[in-house]
Amino acid sequence: GNTHQSLQEALKEMRGTIKSRVISKALKQQGSSAFNRGRILGQVETEARWQAKEKVRRTKEMFTPGASERRKADVDWSKLDSTSLERKLVSRGVIKKNTEEDTKTYSVALVELARRCVEEETKRASEMGEAIKVPTEDPAPSSTVQV
Repeated sequence: GNTHQSLQEALKEMRGTIKSRVISKALKQQGSSAFNRGRILGQVETEARWQAKEKVRRTKEMFTPGASERRKADVDWSKLDSTSLERKLVSRGVIKKNTEEDTKTYSVALVELARRCVEEETKRASEMGEAIKVPTEDPAPSSTVQV
């Protein structure tokens, strides 16, 4: 895995690794002909360049906004319990938690959506002459609230 906090740290380590590989390979070939040393150095440089490009690509992928969300996109939110759904909404910025005051701030769109949901459920229940069903976290049937 990637242990670097930033792209700059990754590049510094990569530069150091490339230099040490080039120097060690060159020292191993010190006793051979100049042609062999040049050929081997060229191979090492090409390999180092390829590895550097691959590391840059991986680092960009990891630090690109939304990359981790795209990897986790296969989760079906309709099957989440309320705690997991709330965590997802907090991570997306729809709900903001203030840990100092132990309060939550909801986005305007979420509040509007919840208001419309309650209105629609109330209207539907009153038309059918029944109580509003309020889902619970239990696998048991929903509890009801009289309107």
